[in-house]
Amino acid sequence: MPNDSRPSYGTERRSSRHVAILGALVFLSGMAALTHQLLWTRRLIDLLGASTESTARVFGIFFLGLAFGSAIAALLADRIRNPYKVAGFAQLAIPFLVIPVIYLSELTDWIWPLMGSDRIQGSGGDLLKAMITLAFVFPPSAVMGISFPLIVSGSLHCSKQSLARLGMGLYATNTVGGAVGILFTIMWAMPRIGNFNLMFAAALLDGLVGISLLLLSRSNDFSTYNSDSANSVACESTKSPVLPICLAFFSGMTVLALEVSAFQMFQLVATISIFAPAAILFSVIATLGVSAAFYSKLQGRL
Repeated sequence: MPNDSRPSYGTERRSSRHVAILGALVFLSGMAALTHQLLWTRRLIDLLGASTESTARVFGIFFLGLAFGSAIAALLADRIRNPYKVAGFAQLAIPFLVIPVIYLSELTDWIWPLMGSDRIQGSGGDLLKAMITLAFVFPPSAVMGISFPLIVSGSLHCSKQSLARLGMGLYATNTVGGAVGILFTIMWAMPRIGNFNLMFAAALLDGLVGISLLLLSRSNDFSTYNSDSANSVACESTKSPVLPICLAFFSGMTVLALEVSAFQMFQLVATISIFAPAAILFSVIATLGVSAAFYSKLQGRL
């Protein structure tokens, strides 16, 4: 009997250590992602003008990219043998995709003289601003959206924990990391190292997370991943997913609508600056992260 219990204890320790490593990686990934979002907002405000519309544009396209990337990950999850490997390459792609944002001003200087001041202020200018934001923000945010679901998918195979507990715990960690990234960016990093250097630092952090995920992909056995993944979703409901999907869609839409409305109201009492969207974004992200953490802890007791 003692000999039989030792492997189980060793396996449990390895699983806990594995989850702790993943927690650190998704924390750093969330921290880098929200740092990127704030810096993109600042960069596009400088280029397109400080307004509620400019901020809402960045927020909306950033989360649209995350949603698109997550949808791609969901469609490909069953076909991917090693989720950590794909997530690692996705994280490594982010630094290359944010380079155009870093040099945004240099890449778009020629557009404004070509448009003229009259067109910039009209509907054509609004469309152009939306297209610029989409072109520069959507690609890196979509790749960010691919990474996290695949990390959760791979973690379910390696840790043998339930999706409700482990998935929600990693989501909470990732979201809290984003909130910490906002505070770190606003309170310390931006005043000391500047936006340009901070963009490179956030991109470097994404690269380090990607390398770590590739190392994890080599140290874990995913040879039985597909069959185990199917078994891990045994609790999947046989009912139509239409209602939960609709509820999730309108819930997310409501949160972002309230976020933009709060920012617009904030302008009545504060000068437009990066601190206003940062304060509101921090409040929303921190609330989501803390709520998810509480749910993860209480999940087994409900």
